Amino acid sequence: MVRQCLLMIMAMVAPTNLGHTGNELVRTAFEAYRAKPAESHCAASGPGQHVLVTGFGLFEGAPFNISGQVVRALAGASAAPALSDEDAGGRAFNVTLGGRQVCVLELEVKWDLAAAVIVDEMSRFQPDMVLMTGRGSGNGEVSLEAGAVNNAVALGGFGADGEPLGDDNFPVDAVPKIDAPILAGKPSGNFRTADKIRMSWDNQALKPIMAAAVSALGWTVVAADGARPDNDYICNNVSYVTLYAARGERVLLAGGAIDLQLDAPLTGAVVGFMHLPVDAARDARTLRAAGAGIQRLIDASL
Repeated sequence: MVRQCLLMIMAMVAPTNLGHTGNELVRTAFEAYRAKPAESHCAASGPGQHVLVTGFGLFEGAPFNISGQVVRALAGASAAPALSDEDAGGRAFNVTLGGRQVCVLELEVKWDLAAAVIVDEMSRFQPDMVLMTGRGSGNGEVSLEAGAVNNAVALGGFGADGEPLGDDNFPVDAVPKIDAPILAGKPSGNFRTADKIRMSWDNQALKPIMAAAVSALGWTVVAADGARPDNDYICNNVSYVTLYAARGERVLLAGGAIDLQLDAPLTGAVVGFMHLPVDAARDARTLRAAGAGIQRLIDASL
């Protein structure tokens, strides 16, 4: 009985452990990201609202990731080269949209590194809104997420070139490979028992706004009621970490090798996550409509 209790306590407080090699890989990459020159980071220049928009790069052998393509187009950077190891996990584009200062981040699909980059840029940029995007399901479905859960599915991350990293970026250092917690001090376990946290945007109210923007593409828009059991990959990883970081809470990543906390909570900041369709095209019409949808979501939220 005592041993069972100890195991339960350990399960509740242990951060995601990527293994010695994985933790070191993420820690080293994150230090390299932070060491990049100021112009390579989000930059606030004067008064006005600040918005952080994120998307992902390559993974699963696909030729492109629609979320990364849309946010790059939003920043006017469609011709930018693909992410590389020199980007150290992510790349920032600073633009002005609708009178707001917007920082667009394109991120590698890596456990804990993408989340660490977002929190680091939140600290620099002090956003009024964080709108994250990722690649979701098919059939032209856009999903406006409602929450995130403290559970990481046992699937590995990917390098900047989209190649699988296997055990070098895996969310649990155990055999057999099983689902793992994301943050220390939060209840973990299966979807039913794990800690859940809600997005701070009103995804139900935003649903018709996004639907109007992408109706010409034949896309449908759904708004979840809460954290979804099948949303447990790196999109959920960044959502869960970002939501707690925005509250001013300390987040421990990569087995505790990365320790982050904002100087103060982002009081009143809007945080949301949107999945774009995996079967979306990469043509100018699609990128323009999806980008217009993001701008409308920002306008309606702020």
